Amino acid sequence: AQEKGLLFRCTAAVGGGIPVISPMINCIGQNKITEVRGILNGTTNYILTKMFSLGDSFENSLADAQARGYAERNPDADILGVDACRKIAILSALVTGKLLPTEKIHTEGITKIRKEDVLSAEKIGKKIKLLGRCVISEEKMSVLVAPFLLSSDEALANVSGVYNAVEVIGEPIGNVMFYGQGAGAGATASAVVGDLMQIMRAGTAARAPEFEKTDEFLSDFDSFECQSFIALSGVTEDRVSKIFGEVQFISTGSELCFITCKMSEAEVKSLIASAEKLGGELKSRIRLL
Repeated sequence: AQEKGLLFRCTAAVGGGIPVISPMINCIGQNKITEVRGILNGTTNYILTKMFSLGDSFENSLADAQARGYAERNPDADILGVDACRKIAILSALVTGKLLPTEKIHTEGITKIRKEDVLSAEKIGKKIKLLGRCVISEEKMSVLVAPFLLSSDEALANVSGVYNAVEVIGEPIGNVMFYGQGAGAGATASAVVGDLMQIMRAGTAARAPEFEKTDEFLSDFDSFECQSFIALSGVTEDRVSKIFGEVQFISTGSELCFITCKMSEAEVKSLIASAEKLGGELKSRIRLL
């Protein structure tokens, strides 16, 4: 499109009917953006909502999503995080001008989320959401897709069902959130027709933004820092405290659930490996927003 001097519009590619791409190009780009994050896949959000609202298992929630037509017969692109990965790649390119190869983006899905994790999250007033995140610091950026524990008062925590939401954080704009139906015939048609109307109005006056295909500015994922929710069996509280330092225990018994302090991915992996060498078995690990 750039070579031929033509418009290229793809509003429906991220967020279905949510008008997020055009505002990010035309209205928000003048801000210093520090993060773009969002619930970018309606299927996984529906499954997680059902697990929380009805206490259902992942398998039953997936089967229900398939029965309702929200999930494909082969749901891998959704439940493994592939679809959300493609979308956060687009959003990060809009913000930074750097189009990342999706294979360079750390991607996890929701297949390992257990009913026990949902119960633990509810005990501490949190919800689990699959998020795509692009965190920008100085000249580097961290981009990932993974399940996160969110406090119930977070705006993204209350996005339910097949709905999507994209939150943009920057200076001086603060926090801005785009919310709406992330898929479906009506939402997609609205986005496509809106693009056609913009093309008819603007002609070639409004060019698509130019992206540089590179991963040069992508941070090593091992350096990404956050708190973690961890569930381990086969270890004592004393042993956990000695390995992980000061933690917040959520539940005890045959399976210990706790929240760590903020640490890098490399540190978390090393400490989990230490616990496993002493007979511990990792049951779950979910990052905190």
